[in-house]
Amino acid sequence: MTQAVNDQFLGDLRRRLTQAVFRVCPGWLSSHAEDIVQTAMMRVLGAAGKRGEGEPDLSSLYVEKTAYSATVDEIRRHRRRLDVQIVTLKNNTAATNAGPISLVLDDLSENVTLSNISGYTALMLPADSVYIDIPLHSLTPGQTLTIPLVFANPDGIDVTFDIRVLAGPDSR
Repeated sequence: MTQAVNDQFLGDLRRRLTQAVFRVCPGWLSSHAEDIVQTAMMRVLGAAGKRGEGEPDLSSLYVEKTAYSATVDEIRRHRRRLDVQIVTLKNNTAATNAGPISLVLDDLSENVTLSNISGYTALMLPADSVYIDIPLHSLTPGQTLTIPLVFANPDGIDVTFDIRVLAGPDSR
């Protein structure tokens, strides 16, 4: 293949893959579409290299399937993205806090979910805030706990929330 033919071939392949990716890529992932196109290009060229010299199969079906599988892989990669934040809880009072103890996250960033969730508040306003129960019957004066909060964060945004502690046997 001459350099001019090779450049034309690669340009055509990129154009076709770009169109195919934009047809299947969800809006929330569109900022990564160029990366998906590049991944699909590498797959097509890698498959061509395994078959030997010459142009790879560029049928419309093959291009569409390659774009689709690269997009699905990127969606899965984003869905698996987890962020972990460590919260330190300390009883600064002179009294023992009776359990159960829950950490409530109010105003959690949009499209972020707490993976190690225990439930949602219903009676303790604001309602529908996520919470995590701390496996402890009480928190004595001066006692400190370290609690990991695991978030599914498919968009990779900053995870923000307001935190409050609920202690005692009342419903959440």
